[in-house]
Amino acid sequence: MKNAIITGASSGIGAQISRKLASDGFQLSLLGRNQSRLAEVAKSCDNNSNYFDFDIRNAEKIQEFCKNWQKNNSEPLNALILNAGNIKRNSFKETTLEEWQQQFNMSVLGPISMIQALWDRITKDKTTIITISSTLAIKPIPETSAYSALKAAMINWTYSLAAELAPFGARVNCICPGIIETPIHGTINGDWHRNVNSLIPLGKAGQPQDIAEMVSYLVSEKAQWITGSLQVIDGGLLNLK
Repeated sequence: MKNAIITGASSGIGAQISRKLASDGFQLSLLGRNQSRLAEVAKSCDNNSNYFDFDIRNAEKIQEFCKNWQKNNSEPLNALILNAGNIKRNSFKETTLEEWQQQFNMSVLGPISMIQALWDRITKDKTTIITISSTLAIKPIPETSAYSALKAAMINWTYSLAAELAPFGARVNCICPGIIETPIHGTINGDWHRNVNSLIPLGKAGQPQDIAEMVSYLVSEKAQWITGSLQVIDGGLLNLK
């Protein structure tokens, strides 16, 4: 059975990626900070998963998980999905250095530390890595300076990592979701839909399934010649509006 590790798996995009990869036949390690929600996601994955208390901002948690995973799993690590993220809107002036550091740890340093800790397995197993960035990395909006800047760093790092891992047969690709209907947006009602739908050329917000389908494709053999790519999934918002 194929194996995948998914960060930020407790809700929204991460939860749907988990369900999709479970249906594709993956055995999953679901990582997140909310254990009750992770348990619900794991249950919905037809028992093809285990879940772990994990905070990608915590260096000790990263090292502990990666060490234990490699010790307890002899089968190849086929896919690593770096999805964890959280946006806190605030003006640049009011965004503290501590908040910048938290965003840096979540979007950049945490994923880097995780890949370094798993490096020997990734190169040996020809692991496919998917990083989840955001269209805000390409076209920021006000009050998202830290999130946007560090998600942009994730894109550039994806390109560099893809080049370094290519000789080992490991692939690295980045997905940039647009406005996806998830709890990260707070209350979602008719007004939210009308406002968002008016912004998007295809006339509707995206669904977590839209991102999960792309992840499923990129980790499959159908995408065996795709690495170092940026996949924008936004209903045409960036280029058609």
